[in-house]
Order: sequence, then C-alpha cells, then structure tokens
Amino acid sequence: MKLDTSFILGLLVVSLFIGIIISIGFGTEFTFLNTVMSPLVCPGDRIVPVWEYDGPLDTGVGPNLRYRWICVNESTGEAHVAGYRTIFTAGAVYALLISGAVIGRMWWAGAGSAVVKRPDATI
Repeated sequence: MKLDTSFILGLLVVSLFIGIIISIGFGTEFTFLNTVMSPLVCPGDRIVPVWEYDGPLDTGVGPNLRYRWICVNESTGEAHVAGYRTIFTAGAVYALLISGAVIGRMWWAGAGSAVVKRPDATI
C-alpha cells in the first residue's frame, strides 16, 4: 500500500490534536495515562498530579480550582511544575501511537485485500 506524504502529515497533525485532548481530558481523570510519561517529562524525577485551590474560601470548588503536574525528586524532595511539558509530551507520544495504529491498520487491510493469482491456476 502506498501512503501519500500529505496524508501522513495530516494524520500526524490530527493525531497530535487528539493526543493532546487525551492527555488533558483522560489524563486528568486517569492519572496513570500521564504518569507513565515521567521518564520523558522529568528525567530522574517522579511526576505527580496536584490539585490547587486559590479561592477566598476553603471550599475546594469553583473557578479557582486548578489541576497541575509537578516533578518531584524523591531523594531531595525538591519539586517544580511540569505543566505544559507533561501535556505536550504525552500528547506527542499518543499521537505517534495513534498514527502508528492507523498506518498499521491501513497496511494490514491493504495487504489482506490483495489477491495473488498464479498464472497456471484455473478458475
């Protein structure tokens, strides 16, 4: 199966968008999806999700509630915000996985549909 360059580039762009959406949406609810990216985002550290609330009351709800990713060095306890690095790194990895799955499926579907005829075969 022949894949066009413009198709592959378009697939990568769409997959990157979908990967970032997965990282933001599902990564917030299912934190293990983004914590597996810890070696890429925070080399030598561990990435942890943190909920922060900056509101006037200690209710923990409302528009001032934020979700952040921080890198924590387990030996020293030092922490720094990983934020967008986490989202874009996880999104890029998911984009590569999605693109690979789509290209693999297209290749597999194209290889299965090809019928090889032998010249000496009678039908």
